[in-house]
Amino acid sequence: MTAEEIEKFENTMVALDLMNYPFYHHPKFFVNSFNHSTHPLPNLDIYNVMLKVRPHLSDTIENCKWRGRPIRCNLLFRTQVTEEGFCFSFNSKTAERTLDYSPTVPPMEAPDGSLHCLRNNAAGRGSGLSFELKSIEFEAL
Repeated sequence: MTAEEIEKFENTMVALDLMNYPFYHHPKFFVNSFNHSTHPLPNLDIYNVMLKVRPHLSDTIENCKWRGRPIRCNLLFRTQVTEEGFCFSFNSKTAERTLDYSPTVPPMEAPDGSLHCLRNNAAGRGSGLSFELKSIEFEAL
């Protein structure tokens, strides 16, 4: 790469870094409004690119328990888009209901559309949610 290509690449990355949620759908706007030389972007939707390259729940969380009993992690967590990208939420009433929506993943949706969170009726270790985080190989690359 030439020095000019490196500069264009770096400027493009800086412009994309300036994007904020919920404007991930408009990367060309951020690159085109950047006052430096940048690479032209194809018509792509950063949201969909992020969705394809994100780690999945099974890549990051394992050995889930609710009230001390093993339970499949995908029955407790849903994927949620945030200012920092995608994350996994538990009992979030603000989580979007689009990516991995299921009426049985907390908070559960009642017939009237209201949301009901899982509740813990005791205090102490092992009485609520517990899980283990996996180490993602090559996560810094």
